Amino acid sequence: MHCMKIDHFYIKVDDLDKAIGFYEKLLGRKISNREGDRWADFKKGDEVYFGIFNVAYDNDVAKYGDNTTLSLKTENIDGDYKAVKKLAPKSQTKIIIIEQPSLYRYFHFEDPWGNLWEVAEYNY
Repeated sequence: MHCMKIDHFYIKVDDLDKAIGFYEKLLGRKISNREGDRWADFKKGDEVYFGIFNVAYDNDVAKYGDNTTLSLKTENIDGDYKAVKKLAPKSQTKIIIIEQPSLYRYFHFEDPWGNLWEVAEYNY
């Protein structure tokens, strides 16, 4: 088998405009590409990128929101905790601290479509 590289991940939503607004605020940057009412993404160079697929566009029978955890790394967990709270997610945990094997601070939140996200601060 040949070597494959991770290219992107995407979530499914039922309102692309609302999702774009939510994620532009969450990520602090504008989308880099939009394909009508079907797709939008945040891509920069060769990095692994994040896409948003509108299930309503193709009458997709796949549900949105699932048990996949999408993870964002931060250097300001306390500030980002407050910023996410302002976005009014469906749910948000408190900041959880794991000290072993090294310090890892994180919280989870559920976006308006039921997708679980983790925001983590760590140095390793």
